[in-house]
Amino acid sequence: AAADLHAEATETALGLAPIIIARDVLFYDLALVTAGGLLIGTMLTLIVIPCLYGIVFGFGATKRTDQ
Repeated sequence: AAADLHAEATETALGLAPIIIARDVLFYDLALVTAGGLLIGTMLTLIVIPCLYGIVFGFGATKRTDQ
């Protein structure tokens, strides 16, 4: 389910690309802010937050006790 949301955010950002490239007078700023926010939010969710979680709670390393 989470992968679907990331795919939808990326598709929406890419869908706004023609407006950004054409520098449409009316919608350029809106498209730029929307696409940028979606891409940054997606990257934060995919990269930064898992890294912070790994730093705080460990990267899945389990302690083994061989007795």
